[in-house]
Amino acid sequence: NASRQQIMARDKFAKTNNLTAGGSYVVTHPSLEIQARDVVRWFYDSNETIYGTLSVSEDFTIYVGTKSGKMLAIDGHEGKLKWSFQSMNTIVSTPTITTYGTIIFGSWDGHVYALNSLDGTLQWKVPTHGAVSSSPVIYSETVYVGSGDGFLYALSVKDGTMLWKSNLNSGSPYSSPALS
Repeated sequence: NASRQQIMARDKFAKTNNLTAGGSYVVTHPSLEIQARDVVRWFYDSNETIYGTLSVSEDFTIYVGTKSGKMLAIDGHEGKLKWSFQSMNTIVSTPTITTYGTIIFGSWDGHVYALNSLDGTLQWKVPTHGAVSSSPVIYSETVYVGSGDGFLYALSVKDGTMLWKSNLNSGSPYSSPALS
């Protein structure tokens, strides 16, 4: 086990080398005796509250939504912002990465968005009548996503055309659909 002195030295190292953010950083188990510089490769400060879960593409781009409604694309190798897209409200939906180079997600502004994964340009946007907290699921060219209006939507991956919607009769779906 690491001594109190070793833990204090690690904490001082993290602070001195700017590896802290609001007093927090990646903490290893003391018995591993790994210094912070060996754990934290980079740090990106979005100056935003992040509610959702991030997604990582094959080229190691990290996509994550923020409380202020931004979808961020961060280079996972360097920790630098590649682009950001502004929706009109909070994004808690985990972005889904398609094989078409598109990321799809919902926003509390009531829309489902599809963005070009390379530059963040809007490919399509579909309105629902409620906040979209659910994370999209894709199967066979179709995006499935729930909305706060109580409906499950089936949309075309390619252009967002609504294929159908179904009233769930159970309130607002906050979790992601599951397919079998």
